[in-house]
Amino acid sequence: MHMFVTCFMLVAVSIQATRGEKPRECSTSCWCAARIRRRLAAVKAELDADVSANDKNKADRMKLLVAAITADDDTKRKVAPVLAAAGKITSQCDEELQAASVAYANALKLTEQLAAIYSVQHLISTGTGKIHITLDSSNPRMAGGTYAGVFSLGILGTMTCKNYTSEDSETSSSNEEGSDAESNPTKLITHVNIAGNCQRDETASNSCDSGNDIKAGAQIQLAMAFDTGRKSTTPTWSNMQDEAARLSKNEMDLVGNAGEHAHYEIKTLDAQIKNHNFRKDIRTYSPVASEAVYKLLLTKTTEGKEEAESGDELTGAGIKAVTSYRYADDGKNVKANLWDAVENSPEYLGKQKTEETTQVKKLETLDKVGEASARALAKHLKKNRQHRENSKGRPKHRMQWEKRR
Repeated sequence: MHMFVTCFMLVAVSIQATRGEKPRECSTSCWCAARIRRRLAAVKAELDADVSANDKNKADRMKLLVAAITADDDTKRKVAPVLAAAGKITSQCDEELQAASVAYANALKLTEQLAAIYSVQHLISTGTGKIHITLDSSNPRMAGGTYAGVFSLGILGTMTCKNYTSEDSETSSSNEEGSDAESNPTKLITHVNIAGNCQRDETASNSCDSGNDIKAGAQIQLAMAFDTGRKSTTPTWSNMQDEAARLSKNEMDLVGNAGEHAHYEIKTLDAQIKNHNFRKDIRTYSPVASEAVYKLLLTKTTEGKEEAESGDELTGAGIKAVTSYRYADDGKNVKANLWDAVENSPEYLGKQKTEETTQVKKLETLDKVGEASARALAKHLKKNRQHRENSKGRPKHRMQWEKRR
């Protein structure tokens, strides 16, 4: 028992430590570009899942519409409350998803702007350009053949960022809230330094310090180095063997507020999506039953209650009895009692001059749903006409039309 408790505590501590770990900060510009894209992609995946769930509900709502036209009265009573609730659910989802789509477009724009800045920053910071002068004599003239020079300062790096999220070296999941939430995008570069090396003669280790004159073979090299500006500057040049001395530094913040803006938009979009409740399935009873319009239509489709409106809904034992009769206790058989009947309902589609019988569950596209609905209405009108003719004789207006023929 003691061993079990100890192991359990160790596992719990390990899980807690894992949950509390923040993702590693990116240490290269390409890594940072991939990180911000990966963050948005993770949020977009949640948004896509919401869209897919809502699309499925809308497809099922269309099936209810088609079945409602041709179903028998008993099935229509089952369909109507669910159809009304489904319309309410999908309509609300459509509105909120439209707002989320606008928010995503804005977050995408800012994310790509930031990623582009990181990519440019990468090319600038990986450039190897420099000014390198070698003197031929101790009394040089910056003309003629008294010096040799390399002037490549400002040349950009040759390896571009791949623009893939795989360039993010962090493999842990991305979170926008909680103790392990992503931080503001990293600013890897805020300053440009002028870095210099100097040797006073042909020996690389001989620096150009005070008290030593420059001689033939001396070399002077200047380059740019990029960092966060934490290193101090010095007036003393390094020799050619040592790391270049930071002679001066100037602010150079390419990212500016772009990181904060992208960070804010991604977190705002994430919070907006987490506030959604679009993954509820209208084929299950509880999401449908929670809509007020469901109870109203459940009442209005009950014999003797057709005139009911808001405030007249069945309650208590009354609503429980109707629900039990149509969908079983607490709607536990809504699939068998409603959806199986809906999906297996016969429908008709055109085939040249004839009609072919199909089923609601096979209506996979909106055009087929529309055609099947229209044909069902046509059959309904024909049936009503035949019923009138059989019960009252041929309508007068039809007889007059036939005479004109």
